[in-house]
Amino acid sequence: MNEDMYKVEVRSNVVVKINRLKKLHRKKSVCTDDPLKVCTILAQNNKSNGCFDGDYFVCSFGAAQTFASICLSYQQSLCEKSSISLQKAGDDGNFSWVNPFIPNPKHLSK
Repeated sequence: MNEDMYKVEVRSNVVVKINRLKKLHRKKSVCTDDPLKVCTILAQNNKSNGCFDGDYFVCSFGAAQTFASICLSYQQSLCEKSSISLQKAGDDGNFSWVNPFIPNPKHLSK
């Protein structure tokens, strides 16, 4: 039985690394190959922090690849929606814009 786990690191809303962790280096965390469970964690991070940044743990390299692909696809979709929203900015006579797809923009004011 494989005791390794894989950490998918997301920084600045981009997947930057997948690391294999040996059993001795495992941290207490959710280790799953259920894409729905891992993506739920991703969505919760986005909702509470306004970004995807974090470390996500899965039980196989294939699951790490799948998760990283989903994360990047989700970010691409948000960028496309944000771009469309930005193009419509000013149509209502209000010449300012805040990205409506960032649920919690408080981290931007730091």
